Amino acid sequence: MSKSLPRLYSLTSDRLEMSHSEQVSFFCEAGIRLIQLRSKNLSGTELLLEASKSVEVCNQFDAKLIINDSAEIAKSTRADGVHLGKNDMDLPKAREILGESKLIGVTIHSEDEISDNTYEFADYAGLGPFRNSKTKSELNSQLSENDYSTIIHLLDPIPVFLIGGINSQDFTTIQRLGNHGLAVCSALSK
Repeated sequence: MSKSLPRLYSLTSDRLEMSHSEQVSFFCEAGIRLIQLRSKNLSGTELLLEASKSVEVCNQFDAKLIINDSAEIAKSTRADGVHLGKNDMDLPKAREILGESKLIGVTIHSEDEISDNTYEFADYAGLGPFRNSKTKSELNSQLSENDYSTIIHLLDPIPVFLIGGINSQDFTTIQRLGNHGLAVCSALSK
């Protein structure tokens, strides 16, 4: 099944005064149709509540909601999928929980992190950090533009979103590097 994705992917943040569901509503009203609910601070119960509210909002706008780190919450709230980092649940287990119709995204920081499971189970990849990011200050951009281009082509046909320190001027990278789109968090909160 082909899963077409918008080119702009927005992530919610714990660093804003708005709740995650309010951020989702703001993004939807602004026309964004692919959103990740990303929180490292909410308890499981709070995340479940925010995810449930966010799914309702996204359904009104025909937007896709991805839950960061939790296939279980994605399944129980009927979100559109889950995004997993390299230390989160493995991809086959996430696919088992969510089934074939839901999206699974992965974070890739280097060519070494691409595996057979990436090709078999991932529907998209977030590649970065493109440059130093306020959201993930512990990660520094280590890749050259040539590295990005190589990884994007290695992942083909998996859509790749550049992430980390992205700003509005970075839309030109789509033509230059071949990435599908951009994932934005902090830049939208300004």
